Amino acid sequence: MLFVILFIGSAIAQVNPDSKLFVKYEPSYFNKYQHKNPEIIEYMNFYVNHSWKIINMPDKEVQSEELKKVDPKTGSLLDEQIVVSDLDNFNIYLYNCKPDQEKRKYYTIGDTKKMLIIYSHNEITDKFNKRNEN
Repeated sequence: MLFVILFIGSAIAQVNPDSKLFVKYEPSYFNKYQHKNPEIIEYMNFYVNHSWKIINMPDKEVQSEELKKVDPKTGSLLDEQIVVSDLDNFNIYLYNCKPDQEKRKYYTIGDTKKMLIIYSHNEITDKFNKRNEN
């Protein structure tokens, strides 16, 4: 009986990395966190899906940078046009965007009439912590 309870407990604690993370990290990278620090994988999953939002281009001028595709392994900029279909399953690791510690960052997205907002690191951490409080 004790074996069954321990097995169920360890199965519940296991956190699997979001498939979007594999564009930047090898699957083996997560092995060290799987059992000892699953909250790191939880945070990475949260980051890849909730550190940003895409909005319609605002009417007023917003200080922004142009979003560009990057090679996720090297960080090198790629000379590829971003199209609306790229946004359907957006992966932050495929673009030149990283959060600032305290301020949101804004990126225009090619000719899509869309804007990407990257939340500040502080906002992302707060959202993650609040989500885990519930």
